[in-house]
Amino acid sequence: MEIAPSSLLTVALYNKFLFFQYANKYVKEHPTIPSASDFRITDEIYQDFVSFLSDKDYEYTTYTERLFEELHRVAKDENYIDEINNQLDQLEATFKNAKKDDLMRNREDISRYLRDEILVRYYYQRGRIEGSLVDDPDVLKAIEVLTHPDQYNALLKGEK
Repeated sequence: MEIAPSSLLTVALYNKFLFFQYANKYVKEHPTIPSASDFRITDEIYQDFVSFLSDKDYEYTTYTERLFEELHRVAKDENYIDEINNQLDQLEATFKNAKKDDLMRNREDISRYLRDEILVRYYYQRGRIEGSLVDDPDVLKAIEVLTHPDQYNALLKGEK
C-alpha cells in the first residue's frame, strides 16, 4: 500500500497529541456517530477542530522556511545580503502569510488522521481500519479493476 507523506503541519499536530486530545473532546460532546464506513469529517467538525487548535502550541518549520534560512545564510556569507535583503524580507513576509492557510491547504491529510483518531474511540482498531478503507488508494484501485472485466482479465494475463 502506498501511503502519502504527511505534511509537516500534520506531523506537528500528531506529535503534540492534538488529534488525540480533540478526539477525546469530540467523544464527550457526541455520544454516538455513524458507522465507521459512513463517518466523515464534515466542514463543521473540521472548523471545530481548527477552533480547538486556536490556543494550542504546535510550531513547525516548513521545508520552504528551512531553505529560505539557508538562502539567507549563504547570501550573507557571500556578501550579497545588502543587495537582496529587501527582497528577502518581502519573501519571508509572503511565506509567513501563506503559512496561515496551512490548516486549509492540508485539510485532506489532517482529516484522515482526525477521522482515524475519532473512529478508534467508538469502534476501536476495527473501526479505524474500516473507516480508512473508504479512501484507501489500493482498495479503490481494486474496486475499479474488479468492476471492469477487461481490466481484470488483462491483469490476470499479465498485460498492463
